[in-house]
Amino acid sequence: MERMKYNSIISFSIEEVPVIFEVKLASIVYLMAINYNDKYDFFTIDLFELDKTPIILSEKLILNQPLFEGIIDSR
Repeated sequence: MERMKYNSIISFSIEEVPVIFEVKLASIVYLMAINYNDKYDFFTIDLFELDKTPIILSEKLILNQPLFEGIIDSR
């Protein structure tokens, strides 16, 4: 199975969190949100359709690790 190309960097300022922005993945524009879990000290990513329908919620952001690894979109 061929791996999809991916963006290697998501740039954001810690002062902006929580933040939501548009991102283009596989030629489709989505909304992506970055949140901070202050209880356990990590960031999470949410992915939404443009109409804010949730696709993936609370994906843990880990340095140098791909997001959404192993997740299959059943829509």
